[in-house]
Amino acid sequence: MYNPIHLVIAPCQAGPRAPKLRNGITPGATKRMRRRGLSLAETIMAIFLFVAGGLVCFELVLSACRDGARVEEVTQATIVGESVLDGLRNWAYHPDNYMTQWSIYDDKDIPWEGGYRVHTYLAPTQRNPVSPCSALEIGYPPRELTDSSRVVRVKISWRNGAPADTLSLVAVINEPPRTVRSINPMVVTRLPPLVDPVAVNTTTRFKAELFDTSDRLIQGLTWNWRIISNWDTGNGGMGSLEEIPTQALRAEIDLLHHYYRGDPESPSPPHKLPGSVIMRATCTYDGIDYTLDSAPVTLGP
Repeated sequence: MYNPIHLVIAPCQAGPRAPKLRNGITPGATKRMRRRGLSLAETIMAIFLFVAGGLVCFELVLSACRDGARVEEVTQATIVGESVLDGLRNWAYHPDNYMTQWSIYDDKDIPWEGGYRVHTYLAPTQRNPVSPCSALEIGYPPRELTDSSRVVRVKISWRNGAPADTLSLVAVINEPPRTVRSINPMVVTRLPPLVDPVAVNTTTRFKAELFDTSDRLIQGLTWNWRIISNWDTGNGGMGSLEEIPTQALRAEIDLLHHYYRGDPESPSPPHKLPGSVIMRATCTYDGIDYTLDSAPVTLGP
């Protein structure tokens, strides 16, 4: 007898199964391809950002073009206004025009090319320049240069004349130098009441004026005065000058028959020096000095 042999066949362990192919592409390759692409939401967001950036850039370009056009219009309007003001200055340099003809430029239109409209105005209230004040002048009237300048405004408009399409320029045009008349250019006048001789501790007033060739008074001049002892008709006297508070330029001044000797705070007597005096007025205009003496005045004993 023989022992039967039992064969046990154990199942073989299979190795890793090869991935199935889909259209010739393995699943791993498909996953890698999906990770490299964009989703629909990402694509829409990218397009939105691109379009928004393009619109912003386009608006910036348009704004720059509008601002450039605005700057060019304002620059051209400024040139037009300065040209008009230069013409006004040249016109006003003639004294006859400056003194009498300003009405032709008050609230008037001036024709201009290039689509610009020009309108000129003369300020209704003219300002008188005031001389700088020092510490010694505080408490005294300001030294105003009367009728020595004109304030002029030029309005330039374009398109429909809206506030954004309007430009105004203001200028102060000074009085031109005038020709002083050759015969009797200055006049020194003694103002009433005229009392001769002048009593002690009383005053008499004098006024000085300068005229141009058209016999017009030249204003805004600063005057200097001196008392001159007159020995031609006897004894020369002496008095004192008293400024008038309302005459900062000293076109008018008072002669006081009171002579201060020594310290003005405690002068030595007598406080009078009777006799004949002359008032001498001096001013400077257009670089030329003008001087004139008054008629003699007698200071009483």
